[in-house]
Formats: sequence, C-alpha cells, structure tokens
Amino acid sequence: MHPYFGDVRDRFDEIYPTAASFVRLPSQAHCSGPHIRFHMDIDQANGAEQFSFLCYAYEDSFNWSEIPLVYDPEIPRGVVRWQRAAQILIELPIDRALEGFQDHCHALLQRCQE
Repeated sequence: MHPYFGDVRDRFDEIYPTAASFVRLPSQAHCSGPHIRFHMDIDQANGAEQFSFLCYAYEDSFNWSEIPLVYDPEIPRGVVRWQRAAQILIELPIDRALEGFQDHCHALLQRCQE
C-alpha cells in the first residue's frame, strides 16, 4: 500500500489503525496548552506494543482537542510528558507512565482548569 502521509504517521496507522487521526506531530497549536508529549522507538516490537497500549488508553478516553497526544522525536526516547505549553508537569519513563496514564491525564486537566 502506498503511504498516505509520507511520514511517521503512516507507521502510526500500521501499529494502531486510526492512530494518525489522533496522534499529532509537534506544532505550536497542539503544544500551546495542555498536552501529552511522548517518544518511543515504534520500529522495535516493544516500542510498537507500548505505542499501541498508549493509543488504546487515550483514543476513546479524552477529547483530542482538549488534551492532544503529541509524538515528539525531539524529546528523550521512552519518555511521556504531561505538559501545559512548555511547562512539564509530569515526566515518566514509558513503562511507569502507562501504569497511571488515565490518572495523570485527569490530573493535568484538573491543574489546567485551576
């Protein structure tokens, strides 16, 4: 099949169908408010599995425009950050981040409403 996007988003959809519709690439619009920024090696089996789990935990649970999920290869690999604009509120290694993903997302949203 011919790549649709011609970038990493094609790989997103290979791992988790429809992921390219909600996993964003860094942009000023997506990163100006609360958002979740992450980076993992999605070409390795373990990274692809973690990506899939992260997508599953996020896709139907959160408003994609209220708290965007941003794949950012500029941050350290294996990290998930819950941020408000440039301010990092929580940063965890991927294995620990996945354990409390829902709770950290709700905490981020609550802190941004204060």
